[in-house]
Amino acid sequence: MANETFENLSADDIRLKNLSENLIALRKSRKLTQQTLSKEINYSDKSISRWENGDNLPDVSILLKICDFYGVDISYLFEKHETAPKFTKKPINEKTTFNMQISVILLIFAVSFALATFFYVYTLLSGGTGEWRFFILSIPVSLFLSLFFVIRWWNKIIVTVFASLLLWSTITYLFFQYFHSLVSWSLFLIGAPVQMIIILLVNISKGKKNSIE
Repeated sequence: MANETFENLSADDIRLKNLSENLIALRKSRKLTQQTLSKEINYSDKSISRWENGDNLPDVSILLKICDFYGVDISYLFEKHETAPKFTKKPINEKTTFNMQISVILLIFAVSFALATFFYVYTLLSGGTGEWRFFILSIPVSLFLSLFFVIRWWNKIIVTVFASLLLWSTITYLFFQYFHSLVSWSLFLIGAPVQMIIILLVNISKGKKNSIE
C-alpha cells in the first residue's frame, strides 16, 4: 500500500493509510518504541505493528484510548498531516518508567515488612513471645498487592513468577500456622495442581490480550 498513489486508492484505503502514517508519526514524536507503547496502552506490540502497517484497523474503543494517550481528536488520526503535533509532556523514558515500577513493588514489600515488625514488637510488649509468623505472612501479602501492578506492567513470565510465589508463600505461612496438624502437609500436595492452574490461566489471559486487534 505504501507504493500506491492516492489516485489509485479508495476513500477507505486513504483513511487507513492516513491512520497508519499518523500512528507512526505520533509514536515517534513521543520517542516511543512499539514495545514501550504497548505497555502504556495495554495492547501487544504485535497489534501496534499491524495497525502501523495498515494490516488491521483498531476498533473504536482502542482508537479512543490512543487519542486519549496522545491528546488528539479521533478525526486527527484519519486526516493527512505534514507533521505530528507538538507535545508539552516530556517523552517517556523506558528506563525511568521501569525504575518507577520497581520502586512501587519495593515500597509495597517495605510497608508490609514494617507492619509485620510493628505487630511483632507489639506482641512482645504485650507480654507475649513475639509472633514471628507475621514476617512470613508479610511475604504473601506483599506479593498479592504487587500482583495487581505486575499484571498491568509486565509479561506473562513475570506474572507467573509472582503468582507462583504468592501461592507457595501462602502455603508456607499456613504450614507454620498449623504445623502440629496433619492437614499442614497436605497443603503442599494441593499446591501442585494449583500451580498448574496458575500457569494455564496466565497463558490464556495473556493470549487473549495479544490476540486483540
